[in-house]
Amino acid sequence: MSGIYYDEHKTHKIDLSKTIWSTGQLHSLYEQTINNVLSDVDWIGETTDNILLIEFKSQKINEAETSCTCMGCDCFSCKQEINNCIKCGKTVIKKPIKKDRYADFHEKSCKKFYGSSYYLFLLKKYKPIKYYCVIGSPPTGSSPIDKIMRGRATNIIKKSLPFKLQETIKVTSNHIDDVKVLSVNEWNHIYADFPITKV
Repeated sequence: MSGIYYDEHKTHKIDLSKTIWSTGQLHSLYEQTINNVLSDVDWIGETTDNILLIEFKSQKINEAETSCTCMGCDCFSCKQEINNCIKCGKTVIKKPIKKDRYADFHEKSCKKFYGSSYYLFLLKKYKPIKYYCVIGSPPTGSSPIDKIMRGRATNIIKKSLPFKLQETIKVTSNHIDDVKVLSVNEWNHIYADFPITKV
């Protein structure tokens, strides 16, 4: 195993070859075995002291999303727009539904932590987890998500992770030690041995 893994869009890669153990195939494994009932992070790496859960996101979380309504209502009020469905490509009658992409990002990030933790439990890898959501470079013409916004996202995600739980039940060893939303540059500064680079 080389330890080189790509994000789902093949725009970035990470080098985890210097870790004790790593994987970038959890999504495929869950897809083949449990129909993706559990969410998963893109990459996992094991160091001497910690397990690194790494979720890589292309910077599109500030854009509104129109959802597919191919299976939706066919009433007159829903026949507002005829267009190609963004999910299946079919020409359908659809009603634009705007979603809060930030809230969606926070929720999915938490689910990915818990879904990936179960995989680590099965492997009996009990080292404290450090969870990182790394935001890729913005598309041309888009504004970057600044450090203040990344800090706010970190605080929101942290509230739904088991920091307070492990403190309340007084665990002997933490399940999670840290969570941060970082830029690629911040990640590379902290973990120079495990660089993320553009393809």
